[in-house]
Amino acid sequence: MKKWDKQMVKGFVIGVLASVLVATTIAPAAASALREIRVSMGGIKIYVDGNLKKPTDAKGNVVEPLIYDGTTYLPVRALTGMLTDKEVSWDGNTETVYIGKRPDTGVKSVALDTLKPFESKGPTSGAAAPSMYKETSFSILGEKTACFNCIKAVNRDSSITYKVNSEYQSIHGKFVLAYDKLGSSVESSLGIYSVDQYGEETLLKEYSAKCGDAPVDVEVNISGCNFIKFKMGGWSNVSSCFYDITLTTAE
Repeated sequence: MKKWDKQMVKGFVIGVLASVLVATTIAPAAASALREIRVSMGGIKIYVDGNLKKPTDAKGNVVEPLIYDGTTYLPVRALTGMLTDKEVSWDGNTETVYIGKRPDTGVKSVALDTLKPFESKGPTSGAAAPSMYKETSFSILGEKTACFNCIKAVNRDSSITYKVNSEYQSIHGKFVLAYDKLGSSVESSLGIYSVDQYGEETLLKEYSAKCGDAPVDVEVNISGCNFIKFKMGGWSNVSSCFYDITLTTAE
């Protein structure tokens, strides 16, 4: 399929996400029933009740919405759990779909992966430090979870730090342990610290999880913080995953 230039789709009026593409297997159609169409894909963000979401297919792979003839389309499977009777709206300036309530009025939400880590440390010299991954996934007992960003740690007592310059009000995301072996009893924690220019750390909030637990919702007030440090850890074949991380700030 060909892409439209952004100017070609500027000013379109969104239909409704309930107009979706249904994947079916059909018999070959007559040549006269086939035609080439042009669609716009990529860059469209989706918020559900104020939280940034990444739609996935049945296998956990990320799927991109597409725009055709002024209507936004998304495969039915990707809407599971995302769309019921919620109101749908479109912001053409930011190419964002909102399902349900929007983020608080006057608040801007950005993904943490748009910031560059200030530093990342493993427990010892040469040990693997946590890394930020964009558009990635992780596996829990063979089931893949796709996410738009994820900090993964494979060594205990690891940390990654971001300079936020007191520009943000809060941080949001989810924390879980990724593992593929039944009976694993590994436990881990995610500590979120404020760090000043002298390196002094103040614990803002700590979350714990063990293998088998559902993802933990993370929400922390970081108003006035200059640096934010995430301390987390993992073990052999078990990764600590802090994912779908966003920062909010008043505009």
